[in-house]
Amino acid sequence: MEFKNFLADLVGSARKNPQHVIVGDDIYTRVLRATAWPENPVSVGFLERLHALRVPANITVEILYRFKPVFLHWGWAMAAKQRRLVTKVQGEQMPAPSEVKALEALNNLRNASYYGGSDTADIWFYVILRSTGDPGTLDQVCRRISNDIRDLGIAVSLLEYEQPQAYRATFSLGAPDKAFGKTHQGRITTIDTTAALFPLLAGSNSDGRGVYIGHSVRTGAISLIDLKKGAENQNIIVLGASGEGKSVLQKSLINGMRLEGFLVVVFDMNGEYRKLCAETGGLYIDHTLSTGKYIDPLAISDKIGVREEDASRLTAVSDALLTTVSILAEGITPGERNAADRALMKLYSETGIDVDDPATWDFVEQPFDIEDWYSRLQADKDRDAANLAAKLAIYFTGSKRHLFRHSDKVTIPDKCSLVVFQVGSSLEGSDVQVGAAKMAMTMGFVRDVLRKEKLQGKRYTAVVFDEAQRLLLNPDMSNYINSLATHIRHLNGLVVIGTNKPHVFWLSATGGEGGTGIWANSKFKAFFWLENSEIAAIEKNAEIPREITDQLKLMRKTQQFLIRSDRGWDCLKVHLPPQEIELYATRGLRADDKGGGP
Repeated sequence: MEFKNFLADLVGSARKNPQHVIVGDDIYTRVLRATAWPENPVSVGFLERLHALRVPANITVEILYRFKPVFLHWGWAMAAKQRRLVTKVQGEQMPAPSEVKALEALNNLRNASYYGGSDTADIWFYVILRSTGDPGTLDQVCRRISNDIRDLGIAVSLLEYEQPQAYRATFSLGAPDKAFGKTHQGRITTIDTTAALFPLLAGSNSDGRGVYIGHSVRTGAISLIDLKKGAENQNIIVLGASGEGKSVLQKSLINGMRLEGFLVVVFDMNGEYRKLCAETGGLYIDHTLSTGKYIDPLAISDKIGVREEDASRLTAVSDALLTTVSILAEGITPGERNAADRALMKLYSETGIDVDDPATWDFVEQPFDIEDWYSRLQADKDRDAANLAAKLAIYFTGSKRHLFRHSDKVTIPDKCSLVVFQVGSSLEGSDVQVGAAKMAMTMGFVRDVLRKEKLQGKRYTAVVFDEAQRLLLNPDMSNYINSLATHIRHLNGLVVIGTNKPHVFWLSATGGEGGTGIWANSKFKAFFWLENSEIAAIEKNAEIPREITDQLKLMRKTQQFLIRSDRGWDCLKVHLPPQEIELYATRGLRADDKGGGP
């Protein structure tokens, strides 16, 4: 007989009786169900008392807990119920204990489910008694146990005339009666609570391994995320007002990724990562406008031993040049594009580079830079070349010629795990085009580094954009970052975006579609406290429960943050040694604004 047929025969052979079920010839089964729980916590000896019951040898007692995960829908009805309870409890001098307890339970469930990171479940508690051929003794033991349970303040249903349905509900391999489950609903609770009975059911956004992101505010447990796991993107967005702990979290993540073998590249808008670099052996590169330094788009990459990649090095140079020129000229025509390419080909010819022979592409020292390219463009008498040279004259022969004085060839040491580019005010003020062009040059270098790390099988990579609102409001940089965030997972990498202006993640009159793309392509989103106007932007544009934003408004100066992943929400706080907090602290903040904790 097939096993499924055996089960069907077994369940189908149960005979009905008001007080028990008879299975086969002489197995009598009785099921009791807890229907209500005491006002006060049950003593710690409760489970031991139940599981150590002394019964006759022909009677067996089983304590059974059934649970089913449920979604707590906090709709208008639940919200209205809570508001009415609040009004009732706060409006009375001596509110009823049951109403106070009901309000507390509602608040706990809402908090745990929505911004505590905990799931909810229905749980049922059953006591199952069985006897072989002795229904009289079974009923006596049943009455004694039900009285004992009632003494503990737990209401018990004897389920008279419903024993067949109860039998199916407690039979581990049977199909429960749906009507019975609806009539006798379970007690809704958090899975954290259920985990006391079913170990390992409670969880959070922690993977249990990987990079430290904080401690759970609910449980105090350490939360770790494995940023190397899976094929999907692992991008991270960190939102928060100044002084709320955003910088501490970002820098903690950076060092955590370095400990996990990542190469981390940071775009530092304010110079606040210089100390971290100096203290931890990072490479700090100052490319602010006053230095005149830049990464030359004409620099030909070194060979890495991958044929396809090595053969595309001149294509990368051409793309980088045309992007830079287009940004500086605020757009170029097809004719001007051809003129830019002719000047490049002139340079190649003069230095012995044959575009069809990679053996001619390598030099001990780069023989030309972008200023040499501009000289060849000026020498071209074509009308389009003259027009393009006129657009760019201010940056090469005019008042801003100092901005591209020093071509900087950046080499990352093998053991270096942190590279920081300070771009400072590069995207602000009158030199916005130069700043954007320098950023484009640097981004081209970073993408080249990412490709090399992936193709050579070296390290996972992370690119961090601090104060990203400045970048995302620039159309060119917005598109660059969007492209990087979308495709970096294919290069074993991820992007971290930090900002105090969440509105940049939705289409802006001055920005591009980059913010929207990054929002959609970020697995993790961390929310520190924000100004009400910024929270309003989140409520308007993002699919985030109102309960989450309500909680966010209450988190000022707590250094706590709500984090969202594809597994739900969790509330965390970064706890680090004082020395590390001091290293991460943003310059100029008061001691109590540094974020984190001991």
